[in-house]
Amino acid sequence: MDKNLLQLLQKSFDSALSSEERLLLEEGLNLFPELMAEKNRLVRLRNVLINQDNRFGPYFASKVMNKINNLKPEAEFAQGIIFAFKRVAIPMFAAAVVLLAISVFTGGSSALDSFMGLDSLQPQYLSEFLLFNY
Repeated sequence: MDKNLLQLLQKSFDSALSSEERLLLEEGLNLFPELMAEKNRLVRLRNVLINQDNRFGPYFASKVMNKINNLKPEAEFAQGIIFAFKRVAIPMFAAAVVLLAISVFTGGSSALDSFMGLDSLQPQYLSEFLLFNY
């Protein structure tokens, strides 16, 4: 069965087909029994869905809101974790910045060289450093 014929069959349920498309679909239905079976399956499915009552039951909105409110403890737990993370992460970041500043300024060489790790680089080895394949 051709994929285009299947798409044409599905299109035929939702919109009108041109005469050329209709002839092509009828020919496909006659040639491919699995396409005819698919058409019958779709017709049965559409008939079942048409007869369904699609209205919400009584108190639907209050039931949904009750479920949402029952999820609140989980949300509070997640908020607690975020709060604890902020209380730990911000001081740890500040401590790391202070340690980095101390390391840079007590290195005995210029701050930029110390920060970039170039303070221990000797000029005679500069070409080897630059040509080294990392």
